[in-house]
Amino acid sequence: MKDAYIPHYDVKSLILKETFKMLLVRNPESITVAELESAIGFTRGSIFYHMKNKKEIIELAMSTHLCSSFNPYFPVNSLHIKTLKQYIEAKINHLSGICRWMETEGIHVNIGTTFFHILSQLEVCHPEFSELMFDMREKDKQQWEKILNMAVANREIETAMDIKQLASVFCDSYTGYLIHDFGQRQDIHNNSLYSLYELIKRKY
Repeated sequence: MKDAYIPHYDVKSLILKETFKMLLVRNPESITVAELESAIGFTRGSIFYHMKNKKEIIELAMSTHLCSSFNPYFPVNSLHIKTLKQYIEAKINHLSGICRWMETEGIHVNIGTTFFHILSQLEVCHPEFSELMFDMREKDKQQWEKILNMAVANREIETAMDIKQLASVFCDSYTGYLIHDFGQRQDIHNNSLYSLYELIKRKY
């Protein structure tokens, strides 16, 4: 167990982070308090000084991380973005950041399949979080639609495809195994998002 003093807010953050790391590969119902103790490095007395019970720990761990930039559908800052290419680059940096975080934390699993694992568990154990995730995906798709319409208006791209459908294609290009590529490839242009861009960018 850890002996060094950690400020109150750091302890809670550590509890939530280590719990979330377990949730990436485990069913929430199968995680025991003893396993939480081992993963977090504190006694149950220390853990439950900061949290009421295991249910609260798991729910807070999910809501904290799934509503953060760890989520592939989390919005990127588009305030100063003027082109589709700039938005794609911002999205790639976001997705690569997720993969780097997992590598830093020693989580050696495929983020794409892991993300779907979490979604499937949420549908069963915490349907309210599942609904939140689908809502975030829908908003992500709407943002792609907005950016694509801007790119068409600015003559950056040309396409005969319906913009709503095209937005769905972009949104789905970093799900499943595809998101894993963003952490494996060093070339920012070597991924599904840039491949789509090359197909529709205007040829002068």
